[in-house]
Amino acid sequence: MNLYKALANFLGYELINRGGNTSLGFHIIDLVKLRGVDLVLDIGGNMGQFTKSLRQDGYQGEVHSFEPVKSTFVQLQQASDQDTKWFVHNFAMGDILGQKEVNVTVSSDFASFLQPNEYGMKRFKKNNTGYTEIV
Repeated sequence: MNLYKALANFLGYELINRGGNTSLGFHIIDLVKLRGVDLVLDIGGNMGQFTKSLRQDGYQGEVHSFEPVKSTFVQLQQASDQDTKWFVHNFAMGDILGQKEVNVTVSSDFASFLQPNEYGMKRFKKNNTGYTEIV
């Protein structure tokens, strides 16, 4: 073990040579393997991008995706159709039971219970228009 790895180990860290690949997907799948994760909760599943990425990186365990926006949920459901270990749910996750109004942008990338702030309105102008939906 070289000095860098020994020092990292002493401090409670592990150095991993990724051969130049530093993508988030590789970090996540390493963590999943290291911890033996066999169930992932995908909160705000959108159209399934996160779960698709997990599958491409080799994750084979169960996934439960939660997406409250109906139009986006339809696309999530289609994405999960052929995956028997991917379960999708058309509701939001939170600490209270009930219904709430969600603000949905045109692209559906920024669905939130919160109103868009001034920075978001300026930075993401193409998403300024949208609608609200009760979930």
